[in-house]
Amino acid sequence: MIRLSGAPVAVIRRLELRQFRPRAGGKSLLASRPGMPLFWRQYADHADPERSARFRGRIEIVGQTRTRLHLQVRSMTRTGSMHSDYRVSFLTGPDGRSLKIRVTARLTVPAGRTWRVTPNPSHGEVTFCTFWPHEVFCPDGSVPKRFQWCLLKPASGPPLRIPHHHLESSDKHNHPLKPGDRFAWGVEQVNPVLELLEGQSVEAGLCAYMWDAHFGLKLCRGAEPVELKGPFERSVSFQLTALPRSTAARWLATSRVRLLGAEGDWPVYHGGRHSFRRSFSHTADPTVWPWQTTIVGGPPPAVVFARDTAVGCGDHYSLRIDHSTKASSRWEATTLGPAYGEPAFTPGERLRLTAMVRTDSLVGTAWISLRWHRTGRGSVFSIHDYEQLDSFRLRRSQAGWRPLEIVTPPMQPAPDRVHLLLQFKGEGSVWFDEVELSRLPDGDPSW
Repeated sequence: MIRLSGAPVAVIRRLELRQFRPRAGGKSLLASRPGMPLFWRQYADHADPERSARFRGRIEIVGQTRTRLHLQVRSMTRTGSMHSDYRVSFLTGPDGRSLKIRVTARLTVPAGRTWRVTPNPSHGEVTFCTFWPHEVFCPDGSVPKRFQWCLLKPASGPPLRIPHHHLESSDKHNHPLKPGDRFAWGVEQVNPVLELLEGQSVEAGLCAYMWDAHFGLKLCRGAEPVELKGPFERSVSFQLTALPRSTAARWLATSRVRLLGAEGDWPVYHGGRHSFRRSFSHTADPTVWPWQTTIVGGPPPAVVFARDTAVGCGDHYSLRIDHSTKASSRWEATTLGPAYGEPAFTPGERLRLTAMVRTDSLVGTAWISLRWHRTGRGSVFSIHDYEQLDSFRLRRSQAGWRPLEIVTPPMQPAPDRVHLLLQFKGEGSVWFDEVELSRLPDGDPSW
């Protein structure tokens, strides 16, 4: 626990900064789990011990008064191929209540060592800050989502606004930041803001669901890894402060939006029956979630997913999968449950999934599936702990539409996650339309 002027302002645990309170007695702006790592790491596969400086960590107090605290945080990769050195200062403002955190992060590859960095097209490959605002997402759905926008405020010029939506899209990627530029969330009573100070120009990027932002360096050129040979050093300085609602609202009012472009055609998951007319370009609701795609087997170039705007069951819209050779793939909706803003499932109720399916040149099978995780039965992050029920499988081509349906037994205990799967295995083309999930109360005889 870190205290200034007698008040708790933050926690550091396992080399992660947590529960940052920019005002004494105020609400935390930084999640407690996961916290903000106080070490360098690569954006991708950072659980790899050679890609993250989370080993041999130590924290030293290098200066302290009642209103200031200076820490040195040192760590390295498991073999010492890369060293991380953070100078972290907690500074109380002139009013005695506000707080800012100033950080200088230095990355070093020692002489005689080499550190391999792999390319990432969407984010800076090596990150010095990952910030997850408190209550930007609540896993059990008990707390409403905070923060509906991200704002990039350059040192000069209008802010750039990124609306919160849940699509993996280029409007969230590769935002350059120069010294003096700021990155903020909004718009709540108090909003976190990161300001880049002296040092390198960096890249800012958001995760697909906009839960956390990543700030890092682009070190690779093109699609090939780079071998950083020591002695090698990079340094970045930044500070974390709080932005009041009035200032965030003013930035918002003068901002311009980074548009989705062609990616906005991606289909939206929503309650009720899906005609697939709606896409991200046709909704202003930041709480909607995308339909996702998964290639289970076969060569990825042979699989094409599309929101078809010419073929549909009741209109001219549907979801399509094309396989030019044998493959296995699916459209899926995996964001059903209270963690994603929906009402909790009720013990004893049954679930019914229906869809209309059309096939062409089919050599294989097409079907729909329900997959669910029950509360208290293993991890929601492990598919092996889920149950699944499949529909009848279509095994031949037909010009018309065929209905498919699944009805579960009464769900006791109730699920806390539900996935809808639109599946295709083989070769040819399959369309899915009029997809709908219904909840049947316990005792309801409907089929």
